[in-house]
Amino acid sequence: MDSVAAPRRVVVSVRDIVKRFQRAGGSVTNAVDNVGFDLLAGEFLVLLGPSGCGKTTLLRTIAGLERPDGGTIEIDGRLCDSSENGVHVPTERRRLGMIFQSYALWPHMTVFDNVAYPLRSQRKHNKRDIADRVERVLTMVGIPELTKQYPGQMSGGQQQRVALARALVAGSDLVLFDEPLSNVDARVREQLRFELATMQRDLGFAAVYVTHDQSEAMGLAHRIAVMESGKIVQIGSPREIYDEAASRYVANFVGTSNEIRGRVQSVEPDGTASVTTVIGTFVGTLSKPDIAAGDEVILVWRPEDGEPSIEEPASSNRFRAVVEAALFLGSHTEYSIRVGESRFRLWRASRRQLSTDAEIWVTVDAASMRILRP
Repeated sequence: MDSVAAPRRVVVSVRDIVKRFQRAGGSVTNAVDNVGFDLLAGEFLVLLGPSGCGKTTLLRTIAGLERPDGGTIEIDGRLCDSSENGVHVPTERRRLGMIFQSYALWPHMTVFDNVAYPLRSQRKHNKRDIADRVERVLTMVGIPELTKQYPGQMSGGQQQRVALARALVAGSDLVLFDEPLSNVDARVREQLRFELATMQRDLGFAAVYVTHDQSEAMGLAHRIAVMESGKIVQIGSPREIYDEAASRYVANFVGTSNEIRGRVQSVEPDGTASVTTVIGTFVGTLSKPDIAAGDEVILVWRPEDGEPSIEEPASSNRFRAVVEAALFLGSHTEYSIRVGESRFRLWRASRRQLSTDAEIWVTVDAASMRILRP
C-alpha cells in the first residue's frame, strides 16, 4: 500500500487582516487591506513590493508590533490577534524571532551575550540551560568559535548568523525578516543571500521575509506574495510569478517586460488568443479566462524570450526590427530594438553580438506572450 505524505503543519495563518493609519488632515488609509495566507512549516515566504505597499506593516502585525483593526492571526494554532474578540498577544509571547535591517546586535556585548539576551529576558532559564542553548544554536548556524567576539570584529555574514542564532535560541521555528540585506553592497548581499538560503534549508525554520528587491525575492522564496496598495495581488512560486504574471503590475514589477497594446480577434479552447497590434498579429496565452474577442489587451513578453534571426523565420509570431543599441554585460548582451515607433528590449546569452543598425527578425513563442488586461 502506497504511503501518503502527511500535510505540513500551518505555522502562521493570516485571515482578512486590516491595518488602518490616520493621515495628516484626518483621512484614513488601509496600509494592509484584507490580506490572508497560510505559512507552512519550513516554508520561506517573501513579501515583495515597492515602498509604501504595506509589506512591513503586515510583517509588524504578524510580529505583534502593530495591532490589526480587522481579521485574525494564528501562530502554531494559537490565536494571537482577533479584533472581533479583543485578542492581542504581545510580541514576547508569540514565540517568534525577528531580524532587522541592522541585525540590531548590541555592539558592547559578545556574541554569547547577544544570543543569550532573549533567554535572560524571560527570567526562567538558569545559567547552565542558557549556556547549553547558546552553544547549541551557535553550532547550528556554524559559528561556535565566535562566542567571545564582538559584532564590530565580524563580517556581515557572521553578524547575520549571530542575528539568526538569537532569533532561534528560544526554540522558535518562525523567523521574520525586515529587509535584512538592504544596507550592504551588492557583492556582499549576494553572498549573504546564499548563506541565508543554505541556513534556512538546513535548519528548516519557517520565514516571512520583506524586501523590495526582486532578485532577492526570486533567489530566496519558496513562494512570493506580491503586494500593491495594502493587498496581495498575486502569490505563487518564483517561477509562477515570473512566467505567469496575473497582471500588468506584477509583470512590470517582477523582472523586465516588453508590452504591445492590441485587441483580441479570436479566442481558442486551448487558452490562447489571436491579438492584432500595430506591429502585426500574434498568438498569446490568456492570463484570465474571461478575456473575450474584442477586448483591448496588452501582450507582455520578457526580453530573454525573443529569438532573433537574420533570415525570416517560419513562425507566424514574428516581427521585423532594427537594432538600435547593444550593451555587453558579460553573461549576456542587452539590445534595444525598434519597430516603427515601438521600442523593445532583447537579451541574448550568445557571445555573437548583433550589429547596431542591423535589420533582424524576432520570434516570440505563444506560450511566452501573456495576454493581460490593460
